[in-house]
Amino acid sequence: MDNPRQPEPPRFFLDSSVIIAGVASHKGASRGLLTLAEIGIIRVIVSPFAVNETERNLRWKLPDALPYFRKIQEAINWESVADPAQADVHVWASLVPLKDAPIIAAAVIAKPHRLVTLDVKHLIEPTEVAERSGLAIRTPAQVLTEIRQYIAEGFARKG
Repeated sequence: MDNPRQPEPPRFFLDSSVIIAGVASHKGASRGLLTLAEIGIIRVIVSPFAVNETERNLRWKLPDALPYFRKIQEAINWESVADPAQADVHVWASLVPLKDAPIIAAAVIAKPHRLVTLDVKHLIEPTEVAERSGLAIRTPAQVLTEIRQYIAEGFARKG
């Protein structure tokens, strides 16, 4: 019997706020996304900038979470995109704080299904960021709600 080709999992670009929240807590939507990535339901995209920012913040604010961060780095098959060129970062620095511009620029290059962030104030509420970038920008909770809906609809169709 032929083994049908498995569909590629959806790709989610995680900013450092989501990764930090996911490794710092044993529950919550950010942790749920890391768990889904670990079991292959979703694919996580990161940039070196996001990983370095995560590591720096964990070392400074939550050093006890660093071992889990290392473990999750090994367990998840991260898709890494190169950091964007400075010119690309500067394009976004006029719209978002400079610290967020490398994330938007890298996500635009990566073309994920979603950019996932906890930075509602700078990346989600100004709808111009999503409009200009073409990115679907969501919180972890919003993404989990979407995933639950897709799963429920899929099972409802299959009966």
